[in-house]
Amino acid sequence: TLFRSNHIQISLLNLCTAPAAKLCLKEFEVAQKSMQVLGNRGDTTNVQILEDTHVVSMNGPQVCTCHFSESFQLPCRHILAALKNDSKVLQEEMVFEKWRKAVSGPCDKPLSGGSLEIGRA
Repeated sequence: TLFRSNHIQISLLNLCTAPAAKLCLKEFEVAQKSMQVLGNRGDTTNVQILEDTHVVSMNGPQVCTCHFSESFQLPCRHILAALKNDSKVLQEEMVFEKWRKAVSGPCDKPLSGGSLEIGRA
């Protein structure tokens, strides 16, 4: 599992802008601690991580029914857990264009102090 985890982390760093990679790596940290894949059905995977079950679509830019994925349009802990479970890494087409390094724009600029804070409402 260490081999797969490292490859997922490297793929995030290679494909995503710095802020996007930082957010996704935090999500991946959570996924590694407590992940349970409840089943695969065609192009979707049901993943549970210390919370409610969410459905991950494995086509194109991957999407999940969780708040993180819907809000940021980034690979969440559930998507990353599904990739790890399937021994896959993140591919460019799985990341929405605005978060890809190749596109880079205003989201690629570091924030003051080098930190990124995400608050909950």
